[in-house]
Amino acid sequence: MKTISDEQQKLNQELHQNRPDFGSGGGAGNETVINLVRRYHEIGLINSVLDYGTGKGTFPKNLKKSISKLKVGAYDPAVKMFSQKPNHSFDLVTSFDVLEHVERHSISDVLNEIKILCNK
Repeated sequence: MKTISDEQQKLNQELHQNRPDFGSGGGAGNETVINLVRRYHEIGLINSVLDYGTGKGTFPKNLKKSISKLKVGAYDPAVKMFSQKPNHSFDLVTSFDVLEHVERHSISDVLNEIKILCNK
């Protein structure tokens, strides 16, 4: 399964390196999402979250800060710090402002990979 071409990965890496704002928005400060995750965690439905295409990792950082007992993962093939694909699944996979950066021919593979990484 090829979710990103070498050319697209290089482009995204350059954007992350050259633009401080690139990959730092999305759900990063979305209190509504954090509150929903908190509620599902409190009732025992969600114990782990992966942010797929995390960019600079702002959302998982804010999520972990808000819900300390939650297992939080971050994955982004274009950011060295987050480029290691998880080898296990999560209760919830989030993906903010990502799919518009995925090449058209890879959309199905990316959605399938997200499905594999989500166990609920």
